[in-house]
Amino acid sequence: MPINRSYINGFAVSNPLLFQALSTLANQSDALERATGVVLGAPSGGAAAPAPPPAHWLITANQGHFVIQITTPANATAPVQHQIRSALNQSFNLQASVNIYTLGYGECTRDIVDPNETRYWQLRSRYQGSSWNAWAAYATSYGVVALNAGALRTS
Repeated sequence: MPINRSYINGFAVSNPLLFQALSTLANQSDALERATGVVLGAPSGGAAAPAPPPAHWLITANQGHFVIQITTPANATAPVQHQIRSALNQSFNLQASVNIYTLGYGECTRDIVDPNETRYWQLRSRYQGSSWNAWAAYATSYGVVALNAGALRTS
């Protein structure tokens, strides 16, 4: 689970160097958790809180942008964090050029500039202290689809 930065913020004015050092450590710890899928500081053998229900989402691909809009379920019991990933193939394997985007708690939109790319998308979510729910593939009425962002519009 990402480190709660509320205790770090108190040092911003009184000790800026300590604030910077603690912020860097927190960012690196969060990155390590994302890369390994291991929750640092989690009690061993302790069960994580249940994950939130799946979210609804919409991707608009146009003019070089993928704009993702996520609707958190109405029955969510706390702020939700979402993670989005995209890939060149539906397998999301090593040859797929996978990109992962982690949103902040309560953040529900992301504009990804990736012109002329055709990508598959997946989404998962969690509460603070819970495990992630399963990856859900982006699909339309035609099923799972790859979306193309098109050319980047400069004017």
